[in-house]
Amino acid sequence: WMNPDPDRKPTLREKLLKLQREYGDNVPQRLEYIQDKWQLYLNDGSEDVLKQVIGEIHKMAGTATTYGFAELGQRASLAEDVLIDLQDGVLQEESVVMASRAVENLVTFQVLGKVVMQADNWGWVQPNRRAFE
Repeated sequence: WMNPDPDRKPTLREKLLKLQREYGDNVPQRLEYIQDKWQLYLNDGSEDVLKQVIGEIHKMAGTATTYGFAELGQRASLAEDVLIDLQDGVLQEESVVMASRAVENLVTFQVLGKVVMQADNWGWVQPNRRAFE
């Protein structure tokens, strides 16, 4: 976002849109990191690596919806729940398969289209749902 008037301060809406765009721009790298760490866990079974994967997904589950990426937040929450069950030994034989599917569902999320913010009836800025798939 470029401000043509250097003396004009950005509006709250413009600031929120900028934050949302920055978050969206970082999503692919964060998902790649999660995928890489998951592959590392599958290769060596390290509990420390699994904790790192869960921690990163937990952060994403907590922040995605705040920045207007509700579906990403839902996918992250689902993956986190399955991975915690894997970590706790709740899941049995199919545990790694279920966990792999949950991680795959998360990391295949794509930020598509232009992020568009709209004010709702109370003046809160919300993403235009048509901007996401």
